[in-house]
Amino acid sequence: MQITFAKLSRSVSTLLLSTFLTSGLAAKASEPQLISSDDALYPRLVQLNHQADPENNGDIIASVTSFAGGQGHADIFVSRNEGESFERLSQIYDEDFLTGLCCGGLYELPSAVNELAAGTLLWAGSVGQEAADTPMQMKIYHSVDRGQSWDYLSNCVDAQAPKRQGGIWEAEFIIAKTGELVCYFADETPQNHSQTLRYTKSSDGINWSDPVNVVASTNPNDRPGMPEVVHLASGQFMMSYEICGGLNCAAYYRLSEDGLDWGDPTDLGQALETPDGLTFWATPTLALAPKASGGEQLLLQGHTLVQGGADQPGNGATVFINSSADPVNGQWYAYDAPTPVDLPAGTSVNYCENYSSPLLPLSGGLKLLQLSSDFADDGVCRTWFNVAPLGGVRAQVDEVRGSAGETLTGTVHLRVSDGYDGDYTLDLQVEGLEGRVELSQSPVTLLRDREQSISFTVVPETLVQNLSPANMTLMAGALLVPWFCSMLLMRSGRVKLAVCATLATTILMLSSCGGGGNSAPGGSINTVTTHYQGVLRVSGVDNPDVETLTQFTVVVSHQE
Repeated sequence: MQITFAKLSRSVSTLLLSTFLTSGLAAKASEPQLISSDDALYPRLVQLNHQADPENNGDIIASVTSFAGGQGHADIFVSRNEGESFERLSQIYDEDFLTGLCCGGLYELPSAVNELAAGTLLWAGSVGQEAADTPMQMKIYHSVDRGQSWDYLSNCVDAQAPKRQGGIWEAEFIIAKTGELVCYFADETPQNHSQTLRYTKSSDGINWSDPVNVVASTNPNDRPGMPEVVHLASGQFMMSYEICGGLNCAAYYRLSEDGLDWGDPTDLGQALETPDGLTFWATPTLALAPKASGGEQLLLQGHTLVQGGADQPGNGATVFINSSADPVNGQWYAYDAPTPVDLPAGTSVNYCENYSSPLLPLSGGLKLLQLSSDFADDGVCRTWFNVAPLGGVRAQVDEVRGSAGETLTGTVHLRVSDGYDGDYTLDLQVEGLEGRVELSQSPVTLLRDREQSISFTVVPETLVQNLSPANMTLMAGALLVPWFCSMLLMRSGRVKLAVCATLATTILMLSSCGGGGNSAPGGSINTVTTHYQGVLRVSGVDNPDVETLTQFTVVVSHQE
């Protein structure tokens, strides 16, 4: 997805009180930090693993596109402490960037490509989107000193038409099974296509082949783009990408045996989604991570979290994990992202907010570093970073409904990711409800990617006395406000206190409407329905720092 780097307006969203049915790891991680006080967008990450001197491996190199000072350029940063802090290392300038710069890709060569040694860093940017009568270029720069200095290398592709007819975007690299360097990109210039996904290849990093189609839909309105490629331990290559147009920028994938032959380009590929139908729309990023138990796992992040075509809680704050690293037979599950971005439902995709946020596994797959862009309070697009445990414990509680005096039953669904097997205690509370709440089991033993369901009962013996339905709703809402605000502030240090004030105001407005009673004329029976908010806390027995909080709803009706 190509979006011009200029401030776009956020779509107007109505603030509603919604029920969060799921929550992921809430370990005591650090708060996200700014990578730079300058504007910073389209971040990329790589950890050095192929340097000639092993002492130089382990450093993390990050790149962002910036327009600080009035000219587009790449800012390069380094972390020497596993992502705990970053410092500016260098910058990449080119006079051609004055004609426009977009979406830079970053890569470390794992093996030599002719005279380019293993460990060479590559950075590529889309250049020229402001020059309507000139074809765009995909310019590559290389560094042989771990990002301290950069020199122009080559263009992996030049657009086949002037920019007014389309551009080229989103370069990503991989070494194919043949040993050739491959440059994947999105191309708007082929006739009869809004956009295609293509590649060029090179045996020396200097001279490049003609473009080859990877995805070119028979529907001219489809827009495949934003490719990401990883080389699996099985020997296969996996590519993730979005398909915009009529498919809403949904995340797809395809496989290749050599990184070059990806099958029939008119085949759109396979959709990426969890067993319960969660998927991402727009700007997917893909990463491969080692597992604590051995082997590898796949990580996926995207802009908008969707189920059944509707935005879901967790927008901008969710990562999918496939612990089998098998996109065909393995399953994806949702967990919390290290660097969440607050995206209310209906937020339009723009060049900044959670736009193509990269993931980098660390510490043998136990931790995850993420860079995420967002608008700061002053309206400038900046990039934050954070490291958090990878995966964790995930809980979901189904909504509970019933009548006062009856025994209501509910179910808790629990799952942990790789590295988090163990015993967990459960504590379940329902605010404002008089009665008993009992769990069938606690503690419970959880094993990786094996969902376990725990039942519970709610017996609303009597409703709160001397309170109208409206006041009962008000009380439940008032009890919920501090908890909800603390959760918001814990998930993102950049959430304004005004959000909490708005929540309180909304609850008061809703409460003034009454508790949902239905009265009939002539003194007939009145049925009152009251919504209570429940909170489930799941905590590790051996590691109490691993904890999740999940909100759910209990709906109780009674007659007056």
